[in-house]
Amino acid sequence: RSADASFPVFIGHTSPTHARASFHYDDSYLYISARVSDATVVGNTGAPSQGDGLTIYTDVQNKGLIAPGPGLFRVILGATGGVQVQQGAAGAWTTLSGSNGVSLSAQSSSDGYVVEAGIPWSLVGGKPALQARIGLDMELREAINGAGLKYTEGIEPNDASASYTWCKLSLQ
Repeated sequence: RSADASFPVFIGHTSPTHARASFHYDDSYLYISARVSDATVVGNTGAPSQGDGLTIYTDVQNKGLIAPGPGLFRVILGATGGVQVQQGAAGAWTTLSGSNGVSLSAQSSSDGYVVEAGIPWSLVGGKPALQARIGLDMELREAINGAGLKYTEGIEPNDASASYTWCKLSLQ
């Protein structure tokens, strides 16, 4: 089994920057662990969305919507720290105050950074039953020092604003 087998989600066809991630859970949290190879890690200069990092999208209730709406959540994780939580509402993302219990550990590594986060089931609508479909998407954000975001890259062919296109995750 290769080392990458424990990190089965891959994003990184746009540039040399790439991410490998895995998801785990317990009764209280959905966890993400990700290793990102990035030659120049850019910290956020305010909101976590303005620097390098990852964005996790969840549709725990499997609503399968065509635009952000109730029950969809976007959790923005900064490569050097910082969490921003947004909830879908009427076709847009609304920022919630605080981290809403999302835990984040962001550490530099020899070739980029490592992110480990826990998203409380209570935030995203409760822990689903075993084998139930959860919609899940993830984006990698790449920024340029002093110039803001260079690009975001998601899991193909998912559309980050339409949960019916997101990957299936089910609890085993």
